Amino acid sequence: DDDALAERLKRLRWMGITRGTWERFRSQQEKPSWDYEVDEVGFKCGMNDLNAALGLIQLAKLESANGQRREIASQYAKAFGDLPWFRIPVERSYARSAYHAYAPRVDDRDGLIRHLATREIDASVYYKPNHLYSVYEPYRRPLPVTDTVWKQLVTIPLFPSMTEGEIAQVIDAVRCFQPNGQGS
Repeated sequence: DDDALAERLKRLRWMGITRGTWERFRSQQEKPSWDYEVDEVGFKCGMNDLNAALGLIQLAKLESANGQRREIASQYAKAFGDLPWFRIPVERSYARSAYHAYAPRVDDRDGLIRHLATREIDASVYYKPNHLYSVYEPYRRPLPVTDTVWKQLVTIPLFPSMTEGEIAQVIDAVRCFQPNGQGS
C-alpha cells in the first residue's frame, strides 16, 4: 500500500533504471527510447518466461505442500517434545508457519549434525547471521542473543514428499542422540 515504495522496487529490480523497457518503447514521450537515468544502484532480478511458467505451476501446489510440511512438523513436535535438549520451533497463535525449514534449537548442534550424518541424514545450518560476514564487519556490533541462539539452530529434513519411513528414520536418529558426546 505504498506507491512510492512500489515504484522504487520496480526500479531496483532492473538495475535502478528509471524507465522500464515497455514504458520507454511504447509510450509517446519527449525522451528517446534509449534514454533513461539510474538514480540508485539496483539489481537484475528479471524472471524469464520458463521460470515464470514453472512458478505458476508450483503456486497451484503451494497449499498442499505447506499442509504436508505442517503435518511432518506436527509429527516432529510430538516425537521430540520430551527431549530436554531439543527445543521445538515456536509457532505463534497469530501466525501459520509454512515450515519451509524445520529449525529447532538444540544442545550440541554440531554433534547432532555429525550423528545424523552417520545415519545418512542430512542436517545443516541454514543461516549464519549477517553481522558475522566480512562484508558487514564495518557495521558489526554486539548482538548477544543472536550470537547465542544461532549456535543452537539446526535444520533437519522436512519436505513435502517425505515418506513415513524417512520421517521415522529422522525421528529415530534424533531420539537416540545424546548431546555433548554422552553416547549415541
